[in-house]
Amino acid sequence: MRTEERIPGDANSLCATRARRGIAAAIAVFAASAGAASAAGPARWLDSSRVEQLAILALVQTIFAAAIAITVLGRELSLRRHENTAWPDRLHQLIEPHRPAGALNSVIAIAAGIVLLLGVGQLSVGGPATRGLAALPIASAIAVAVACFYLAHRRWNANLFGLGAAHVTLGVATIAILPLPTPGTSGLVSRLPLTLNAILIALAAMTFIWCWLARFWDQQLLDGRAWTTAGRAIPYVRRIGFLVAALAVLVAFEMAFWPRWRYVLERDDSAARWLSGLAAILLLALVTAGEARRNDSPTLAGMTILSLAAAVLFAGFRWQNLEWRGWITQYSAAIAAVAALPILALAEALPASRWRCFAPGLWFAALLVLPAFALTQLLASARPPAEWVRPMTLATTGVLYALAAAREGRRAFLILAAILLLAAVVFLLRILGVHTI
Repeated sequence: MRTEERIPGDANSLCATRARRGIAAAIAVFAASAGAASAAGPARWLDSSRVEQLAILALVQTIFAAAIAITVLGRELSLRRHENTAWPDRLHQLIEPHRPAGALNSVIAIAAGIVLLLGVGQLSVGGPATRGLAALPIASAIAVAVACFYLAHRRWNANLFGLGAAHVTLGVATIAILPLPTPGTSGLVSRLPLTLNAILIALAAMTFIWCWLARFWDQQLLDGRAWTTAGRAIPYVRRIGFLVAALAVLVAFEMAFWPRWRYVLERDDSAARWLSGLAAILLLALVTAGEARRNDSPTLAGMTILSLAAAVLFAGFRWQNLEWRGWITQYSAAIAAVAALPILALAEALPASRWRCFAPGLWFAALLVLPAFALTQLLASARPPAEWVRPMTLATTGVLYALAAAREGRRAFLILAAILLLAAVVFLLRILGVHTI
C-alpha cells in the first residue's frame, strides 16, 4: 500500500509512538534533574532554595504539558491530512470509522496525570514563589485541559474528560493565589494559610460552575438521551462538582486546624484572617447548600454541614478569649449533648419542607456524631470539672434517644435511652449520697 493511502489506524499508531518518545524524553529530563541533585548530595538538595525546587517542578510540568499538546496537535494534523487526501478519488474514506486510538489515549492520560500531580504538589507547599513561575503551571494546566477535552470530543472518553476538568480546576486554583504577596526566596511556609484560603475560594467557585454546567447542558439532551459531547458529560460533571466540593471541605478543615499543628508557630488569628477564612468557608457552605436544595442531594447537603462544622472549628481554634475557651473545653461533653437536641428537632422538621435533603445529615450529626463525642469526652476525663457534668450529659443523651425512639419507633434507640438514663440516675445518686454524708 502506498504512503498516501495510509489508513487512520496507521496515523494513530504513529502518533502513539511519537507520544511515547516525547514522554520518555520528559521522563529522562526529570531523571537527569534528580540525578544531578543526587550527585550534588542529599543535604545540599534538601537545603537548597525552595524557589529552585518549585522552578524545577514547574519546568518538568511544562515539558510534560508541551509533549501532550504537540502529540495531540500532530495527531489532528495527521487525521486532517488523511481527510484532505480523500478528495476527489477516495471519498469513501470520509465515511470509514476511525480506529480507536487506545494506546495514544492511555499514554496521554498517564502524562496528564503526572502534570496534575506536579501542579497539586506545587500548591501543597504554598504555590509558586513568584508570579513568573506561576505562569508555567497555569499554562500547562490550560494546555492539558484543552488537549483532553479535544480528545474526548473527537471520540468520547470519560476518563480524558475528567482529567480535563481536573486541570481546569487546578488552573483556576493556581490563578487564585496570584494576588497573594510574593514571598521571594523565603516565607513560602508562612504563606500556606493564605494559599489555602485562596484555593478554598477557587474550589467553591468551581463547585458552583461544574454544578451549573450540569444543569445548563440539559438542553443537549434529546428526549433524555445525549447526542452531543456536552450531553454525554452531564453525569460526569455532576460527579466532578461533588468531588470538588469534597476537596474544598478537606481544605476548609486543613485551614481550620492550621494553628493546632505542631510545626506551626503562628496563631493565624488576625482580624484579616478571621474575616477572609470565615468568608471562604461560608461561601463554600452557601454554594453547596444552594446546589443541595436545587438538586435535592443529601450528599451535597452533607458537604454543607461539614463546611459549617469547619467554620465553627476555625473560629474556636482562633478565639483569643482564653477564659471562655477553657470553659467550653471543660464542659464540651455537656454542650455537645445539649446541642444535639435542637439539631434533632430541626432534622425532624425538614422532611416536610424543600430542605428535606438536609435531614439525613442532621440525623447523623444529632444521633451519632455529637453523642459519640460527648460520651468519649466523659470516658476520657477521669475527673470531670463538676460533679453534675456526668449525670447531665448521660440524661440529656438518654432523652435524645428516647425522643428518636418515639418518633421512629426503633427499639434499639429505646434500649439505649434506658441504659443512659439508668446510668444518669446512678451517678446522680452517688452525688446526693456524697453530699448527705
